[in-house]
Amino acid sequence: MKGLLKIFILAMCACGIAAGAQGLAATEKQTSPMSKGTPMSKGTTTGKSTTTGKASLGMQDVATVYDENVSPSQRHITEMLQDSKGFIWQATWDGLTRFDGYEFATFKVMPGSGCKMPNNRIRSFRLTLDDDIVCLVDGKYYLFDTKKYAFRDIADSDTAAMAALFKKHIPNLRSHVLTDRQGIRWRWFQGGTEKTVSKSLKARHLDMPDTIKVLCLFIDKQENVWVCGRNDNSVRIFDKNLNLQGFLGLDGKLSKIIIGMSVRYMGFAKRRMRMCGCAQSPKGLSN
Repeated sequence: MKGLLKIFILAMCACGIAAGAQGLAATEKQTSPMSKGTPMSKGTTTGKSTTTGKASLGMQDVATVYDENVSPSQRHITEMLQDSKGFIWQATWDGLTRFDGYEFATFKVMPGSGCKMPNNRIRSFRLTLDDDIVCLVDGKYYLFDTKKYAFRDIADSDTAAMAALFKKHIPNLRSHVLTDRQGIRWRWFQGGTEKTVSKSLKARHLDMPDTIKVLCLFIDKQENVWVCGRNDNSVRIFDKNLNLQGFLGLDGKLSKIIIGMSVRYMGFAKRRMRMCGCAQSPKGLSN
């Protein structure tokens, strides 16, 4: 019985409590010169990214959306790849963007750099064996040196080799989905990027008599846990630390004694608590 309750609490806590976003841990962090790449606002601290949670038994998917308020380059993303160091790179219509797990940095062709790249609208890109990036801009290829953080021209004699590089199949590239080596799922769309992290949830023990069969569980906005028992027709209320606070009384308040309710279902509808199947509806609640 207690093992079953652990499973129920695990699932219900996942549904009722939203978790924060988990940053990507790059295996090696590089520091770019400010003149070559401008770090954008940190998506996890600006408050301009949006985080939501969705759970299944034992797992929770936490999704964070980075939009153009976090980085202007998020307005139009064309492709996304991960290099051997763990960095996430985006080809955008406003240059190359790199995410290191904490912040975005955008790299653009600089006036006077000697590169003939006409604009920063990168239609497509590919990684080389040494993690430099070949960019396709207006039908021509240009190389971004990830060590010097600078774009440079590619000789006409290397055009055929670059074209062959772009013919190599990369799974899900055109479906706008990338699963990186950390298991984080990335989806890019018009106006932003969504990062989804799947987190395992730990079971929490709920102290209940072995004789009580649980009909339903509910976690309210204050993280109180409501448990409907079948054998004694009770509604037990636990705090967020799973300490028993008491039993639901007919006056809608906590009682120290068991009050028979025979509740089959609990939930919120139109901002009001609803209980279905109860013989008597507590004051202030709907059945």
